Amino acid sequence: MNRRHFCFYLLCFVLCLSLSGCAVKPAAEAPAVTIPPTEVSYVVPIGDAALEYSEEVTLCLPMHDGIRLSTVTSEVSFSPVRPYAENVVRALLGYTGNGEIRSIGGDVRLTLYGTSPVEVSRNVATVNLGASALQLSRQDLYVACQSIANTLTLLDEIDYVNVLVAGKPVGLDVANSLPMGSLTGSAAQDLGAAYGQLISRPDSDMALSTTLTLYFPLATGDGLAAEARSVSFASQNLPDMVVTILKELAAGPQSNGIDSPALPLLGDLLTATPSVSSENGGDILRLDFAHNLDDMLETYGLTRQQNMASLCYTLCTFLPNVNGIRVSVNGVAVDSLLRTEDGRSQGASFLRADFEDQLCDYAPLYLADGDTLVKTLRPVPCYQASSPRMLLSQLSQGPQPSDSVQGLTAVMPQGCITDTALLGLAISQSTLLVNFAPAFSQTIENAADERLMAYAIVNTLCAGRHIKNVCFFLGGSQFDGFGGSIYWRGLFYPLPEG
Repeated sequence: MNRRHFCFYLLCFVLCLSLSGCAVKPAAEAPAVTIPPTEVSYVVPIGDAALEYSEEVTLCLPMHDGIRLSTVTSEVSFSPVRPYAENVVRALLGYTGNGEIRSIGGDVRLTLYGTSPVEVSRNVATVNLGASALQLSRQDLYVACQSIANTLTLLDEIDYVNVLVAGKPVGLDVANSLPMGSLTGSAAQDLGAAYGQLISRPDSDMALSTTLTLYFPLATGDGLAAEARSVSFASQNLPDMVVTILKELAAGPQSNGIDSPALPLLGDLLTATPSVSSENGGDILRLDFAHNLDDMLETYGLTRQQNMASLCYTLCTFLPNVNGIRVSVNGVAVDSLLRTEDGRSQGASFLRADFEDQLCDYAPLYLADGDTLVKTLRPVPCYQASSPRMLLSQLSQGPQPSDSVQGLTAVMPQGCITDTALLGLAISQSTLLVNFAPAFSQTIENAADERLMAYAIVNTLCAGRHIKNVCFFLGGSQFDGFGGSIYWRGLFYPLPEG
């Protein structure tokens, strides 16, 4: 080995020693490596004014011949504080038409009616149109109703649609005697011909088969839930139809998902033939029951409130022009929903609208089963079923007897999410922004598992439409966490089920 090579190898050896000296440097002396804090650029919400988003939906509208339907795609604005189906119907009624299709009412401008104009309970939607719909011919009204039904049944969650006008069902015929029933999407190319077939039953003694929506009282609370089913009536006479409906209610729900107590066979307790009288622009159905009605209800575990709500909603969603009921027991008018006579200023008539706050839909919530999350369904007032505030409030209540899955446990201190605990909510694209009040951090200090709590909130809020992830703020700023067991900055995505 010559001198030049020896010097070269000696230099390499020294360099290796110097490099190996860096690798064995004590860890305590090594520079700390940290991940920079997650930054977001959202406008922090104060209030709920920005809870809106847009997406395309398919609308079914009449063609210019007035007897066929065609589809069009339209960009629609939505807000989770009201039912998704209501936003769709508003877009449908507001569509002005194009070269192929016309507006849903033609020259008649159709509107919605009431404070809860589109109800959704389970897979049944009920649309309440304004009185202007009565300006349409019965065939044109039927086409408009099929336009609504075909549009709504394109949504995965809706299979049946009822249509009311100014709070009352409308008959298919001019005489207003033939029930329209619960509609499904129509495959008929010629709706005029389909309508002609439906009204070709001039004799009221003829049998009638149609789809009817029944409203069953829930086992807990005073709520109602809808179930549509095919029903055969021996005749189209009103008394016969009423008795048949009472029998269907007594048969109870036939599908899974409704926890309802058994109902007594109220038809056997009638002491007079059901009849109607015209009052305030509609018909009031009179039902006279035997003296033991209340005792029978108690035997079945029902309250008078539940019974009245079930009867009123079922009968006043199906029987044409009937918008209320009047009930007497042993000849004495029932003027109170309680068994004790506390009076009723409106008199003895109970209207469908009196019970609209009892109609429920089922909201998905995530509660704990050990160290995992499980989805349960809870009946809530249908008009609030998709509201983020309502969902968070319900989640903070912990497990309830009405939940579809029992045996779960709470993920946070009971009742800790109130309106004052939420400074604001907003939607930015597919992200839900949640701004907690500063005091919220003190109310959840006793949360058993901060991680479970965070993902229970996220999974619950992302279970509906459009929301894909959640971003949290505390007093207007992102924050590290409440107890140190989970990092709350950045975006949260839902945990996959199973």
